[in-house]
Amino acid sequence: RETEYQEEEEGGGGGQEAQAGQALIATLATGWWPRQPASRYSMTIKEKLQSDLLEAVRKRDETRRSALRLLKASIQYEEKAKGRDLQDNETVEVLSREAKKRRESIDAFRKANRSDLVDKEEVELAIVSEYLPEQLSREEVTLLARNVISEIGALGPDDRGKVMGKLM
Repeated sequence: RETEYQEEEEGGGGGQEAQAGQALIATLATGWWPRQPASRYSMTIKEKLQSDLLEAVRKRDETRRSALRLLKASIQYEEKAKGRDLQDNETVEVLSREAKKRRESIDAFRKANRSDLVDKEEVELAIVSEYLPEQLSREEVTLLARNVISEIGALGPDDRGKVMGKLM
């Protein structure tokens, strides 16, 4: 133990902790850092939104930039309200509400003959839709419902609860 103290005073070895620290510094200096393989890592919706926002800023795409900023602000507002980061499914809920707002605005602007605002809202709706999961088509929903009805053996409207429970 005395030799370690002497080495430290002389500027030498410094023990295991110092060696571990030097090894870490050497590792960081080489640029190597352990990461998960790319196949395992997928971006969250918020991460994708942020990277797309930075890309829109770089490309000077004003429409896309403003729409993405509004989405990001809505997500941050919800996070503050809940007091924690949102999971992807909660983020999808926020984005779904934003899409619904855009659809309602499009209907209102059409009734008011404001084609300029309709176009703006349609572009924003298209941007929001990029971050939402793909929706099933009417035919796919019908096929799923028929399969569940035959599986359960539903006979009429009284069995609707059983069918809906299984579909959800």
